Amino acid sequence: MEKSFDLVALISTENPGGVETILSELLGKNGVLKTENGFIVKTVVHGETAQQLNLGLISKLRVVDHHASLRSEWTYKNQTESFVDYIRSNQSA
Repeated sequence: MEKSFDLVALISTENPGGVETILSELLGKNGVLKTENGFIVKTVVHGETAQQLNLGLISKLRVVDHHASLRSEWTYKNQTESFVDYIRSNQSA
């Protein structure tokens, strides 16, 4: 069953042009703010699980920047899963 997750993420990158292209393709331009060191993302993403969505996002970011860093929170029905790159950092209800 596909779910709608609220995504809040901080992306650090050495290749902002490449990362911006990936974010635009995956998430569109709404909710993506360019910063000095990368991007802040606040948007809704549809998928099966937070872990799958996070894995897909960091994997695509690492194609254009092997050193890209992703700190993300995925929320569905008041349950938030947090990740640092590929690793789940906590889960709250």
